[in-house]
Amino acid sequence: MTQQPDSRRWWALTALVLTSLAVGFDVTILNLALPSMAEDLRADNAHCSGSSPSTRWCSPPA
Repeated sequence: MTQQPDSRRWWALTALVLTSLAVGFDVTILNLALPSMAEDLRADNAHCSGSSPSTRWCSPPA
């Protein structure tokens, strides 16, 4: 007699995947929007250092 897999496992996996996708989209959008936000706010690297792990994008384009 074999047991069927518990359906709660699939719900847990779905929740983890959707959460990972949401975080990935959030980081991508932040990294794309940060340069123009920094330019509009006239912020330099000292002001942007804590807002994103990729502080290289914070510098306004020359």
